[in-house]
Amino acid sequence: MRIIDSQVHAHEANRPKRSWSRVPNWPAHVTGDEMVAAMDKVGADGAINVSPLSMYRCPSAH
Repeated sequence: MRIIDSQVHAHEANRPKRSWSRVPNWPAHVTGDEMVAAMDKVGADGAINVSPLSMYRCPSAH
């Protein structure tokens, strides 16, 4: 049987040019490569990547 993670999030670190709207209970950042390594470690065969776009503040329109 294949194991598919139903909800993974890769996200950038909280920084001034890409600030978070809230601080989630997640690691400080997760790259795609880090996510694949974590999935390999637990034996997941695939995943559905969920965009964490809503966690970032919208840039101001100046």
